[in-house]
Amino acid sequence: MHMEIRIKADPTLEEFRHANLLLAGRTGIYKFLHPAILFLFLICALTVMVFTYITGMASVGLPTCSVILIMVAATAFVQYFVFPRRIQKAYTQAKNFSGQPEFRFTDTGVTHTDQNGESIVPWGKYAYWLEDEKVLALFPTDFTIHLIPKRCASAEQWAEIRGMIAGAKIPVRKTNRLATLIVAALLLMVILPINCLLLFRLALYFLQPSPGA
Repeated sequence: MHMEIRIKADPTLEEFRHANLLLAGRTGIYKFLHPAILFLFLICALTVMVFTYITGMASVGLPTCSVILIMVAATAFVQYFVFPRRIQKAYTQAKNFSGQPEFRFTDTGVTHTDQNGESIVPWGKYAYWLEDEKVLALFPTDFTIHLIPKRCASAEQWAEIRGMIAGAKIPVRKTNRLATLIVAALLLMVILPINCLLLFRLALYFLQPSPGA
């Protein structure tokens, strides 16, 4: 039986941003990973400041604290200023180029229509697909995305579309979640030993007998 599902896709900026976070593996609990790492770096800087103040070892503590604070500031600047501005720019460019695209799903493939014309992508030509509770993304190539918000269709329609995707055996796009976890683990391997070493040195400082004792 021939089946056809039409969906007018009009992603918001928030949905566009969410799709980028999904690709980066930074949705769900993973979205708290970068803020947690920055917080640990700040704790490390605070520990260094306390160590410097108590021991008077400014020649060691101040440069170390300065490097840590610069790293935190640079990372926060990129994560919370540069990346959001780049995503907003890409979203604006996509809206100006495509307008409000329409997708027509059939058993043979997907017809994509926007203000520039119409293109037909057979199911077998899609390289990957990816979804969560908010968006579905189809990838004709590694760098081309057909993004459709979940709110644009009913649950029954999405079930039919998943059936078409499953029938075409399109592989799921791998996210960068593993890379994010590896980077986080490496950073923790640096931060935690530094904090432990400083706390150990502080403990020795307080436990050593005073000169007049």
